Amino acid sequence: PKEYRLVAMAHNGWIMGSIDPQSDFAGPDHNIYFRRELIVWGDCVKLRYGKDPSGECVWLWNHMRKYVEMTAELFDGIRIDNRHSTPIHVGKWLIDCARNINPKLIVLAELFTSDKSADEVFVKAFGISAIIREALNPSSIEDLSRTIHEQANSPIGVLDSPIKYKSKVNTILM
Repeated sequence: PKEYRLVAMAHNGWIMGSIDPQSDFAGPDHNIYFRRELIVWGDCVKLRYGKDPSGECVWLWNHMRKYVEMTAELFDGIRIDNRHSTPIHVGKWLIDCARNINPKLIVLAELFTSDKSADEVFVKAFGISAIIREALNPSSIEDLSRTIHEQANSPIGVLDSPIKYKSKVNTILM
């Protein structure tokens, strides 16, 4: 008889609500996938690394180490997509591997935290050079204005209501 091995793939994505993006929502303690609470990003998958490079997924840790080391050799900077949902111990280990090759590596990271103290955790853990934000993330015009002002360190004008033009379309200029 042939031996069969069960292999499952889980897409990564975003969960609306108050779940901690650092929690292992693909793990056995969550029902996110069963309840269909995940907004799926079809271009990436959720990987389960385990606790450390010598643990349950040695091949994955080694494969990703080789990948980030090659990337650090070829480029002076990297962009980390969806940084907030990869476990901190995994991301830190991989960035450390890359910086062993290129100590001046520039790290740009996308964060959907909407929380300055959470941002600081990631920036300190990885030595992030700059944070990438989406303009759709703020909950209000005031929040967008505050975020732009905090990140740019300079006044940006007034963003308190849509600018109405003589055309039939109302828009906000940014």
